[in-house]
Amino acid sequence: MQELLKEALAEVTPDVQEVQRITAKTEKVLHDLNGALTDAHAIVGGSIAKQSFLKHARDADIYVQFSKGKYADANLSDELEAVLRKLGYATERVHGSRDYFQMHDEDGFLLEIIPIIEITDADEALNITDISPLHVKWVLGHAKLHDDMRLAKAFARGGRCYGAESYIHGFSGYSLEILTAFYGGFVQLVEAATKWKEQQIIDPEQHHKHVLFEVNASKLLSPLVLIDPVQKGRNASASLNRVMFQRFIKHAKSFLKSPNIVHFRMDELTASDIKGKVVCSIEVSTQQAKEDVAGCRILKVYEYIRDQLEKYGFTVQQSDWTFDKRQKGMLFYGIKEEELPREHIWRGPPLSRPDDVVKFKEKYDDVYEEDGRCYARVTRDFIRPLDLLTHLVAQTYVKERTTSVNIVA
Repeated sequence: MQELLKEALAEVTPDVQEVQRITAKTEKVLHDLNGALTDAHAIVGGSIAKQSFLKHARDADIYVQFSKGKYADANLSDELEAVLRKLGYATERVHGSRDYFQMHDEDGFLLEIIPIIEITDADEALNITDISPLHVKWVLGHAKLHDDMRLAKAFARGGRCYGAESYIHGFSGYSLEILTAFYGGFVQLVEAATKWKEQQIIDPEQHHKHVLFEVNASKLLSPLVLIDPVQKGRNASASLNRVMFQRFIKHAKSFLKSPNIVHFRMDELTASDIKGKVVCSIEVSTQQAKEDVAGCRILKVYEYIRDQLEKYGFTVQQSDWTFDKRQKGMLFYGIKEEELPREHIWRGPPLSRPDDVVKFKEKYDDVYEEDGRCYARVTRDFIRPLDLLTHLVAQTYVKERTTSVNIVA
């Protein structure tokens, strides 16, 4: 196990050259910002500051901390935008709970420059982003586990359950850092995960005696309730859904049963990974300013097609999808049937509900009664999956959310 973890760590840890390259990129911007700011200062944030980022990082966060005494009532985004314009930076303003700015350098490296109020306690925050430097401070307090945190992130990525974005609903980097610290290491985290139950509660700093009674119910809807160590009223895994929760548990069980380096690698999903007598693949793309919006649009198309396949009578044995930062996606559907019978019997209402029976007979032409219930003989419009998919991708719902759609197989 130790040799395997060393091998995995070597694969996911940035080398000296990469660290120096990212440091140079961020320090240049920090130098410019701090030279132009008044009653504010810029710092590096996120996983770069936490020293837990993975190899081949393509982005970094820079937080501009404004003095609360002077800027508590100010529009921080406008204040920061004025400074960025003064510096001549080509940035794009991104709307959020508090607007922030994105800037790509000549290598395509993304810097997100985020305005926040400087605080020393989470209760002082005016916006959720104000707390981010406190997250960094807490993680840095567990410096001995930074390698384990990298392994946890790579492991979740390999299990296709990494990322708290709204189109993923997986584990955030911060939640994995908390879990690694709480359990005392990567292996301990994986072992514990195999025993997790629905609505697992973890409170690392023991902020509460009874989490379910002391935390707002709206924060407790995720299958894993992870109390933020620096903000007792926040569930750090609130965006995690059941699919990703179960996927992590399954990945953990698989790893402990047969430890392998592939558990830390996120190989590209292909049609061969999908179970089904007929496997259909659809290539889609969209174009949105925000990656999150683009991802959500492709997710909606994926879910729409999956649900329509089921609605038309096909059995979707397995389905999955991918999305990349170029805003392109692949949708995969493994279908049990190569062909459905042309005629389908549709079960209708019982005869004891005469009003519903009338509506059912108005809707269907060939209706008959049997064992106290109505049934209708319905002729299917589509009996082969590919024919239905060709119909579906031409629908307005799909066209409105994509710029191109192509059925690969």
